[in-house]
Amino acid sequence: MYALLDSGADMSLFNASIAKLLNVTVKDGDPISVYGVMDFAQSTAYLHQVNLSVAGLRSVDTNVAFSDDEVYPQLAILGRRDSSKSFGSSLTVMNE
Repeated sequence: MYALLDSGADMSLFNASIAKLLNVTVKDGDPISVYGVMDFAQSTAYLHQVNLSVAGLRSVDTNVAFSDDEVYPQLAILGRRDSSKSFGSSLTVMNE
């Protein structure tokens, strides 16, 4: 799975289709409000603790918000709270 590393995002956000792949029941998580994502000014996502790994780096247990909206089925955003704290300077920006 590929995810967008978004330095402007506070937390990681994945779509319900990704939750299904991970056997996560979206609405069993703690509801939170998210802003500025997708086409909505505000929507609800559900916070779950998951084990997140980045190819070539270590894995970490971290909180990820899952949206139950299917508008963008491949939505996968790595936010700065999770990526910078967990993986530090190991993540680099690649220009294509």
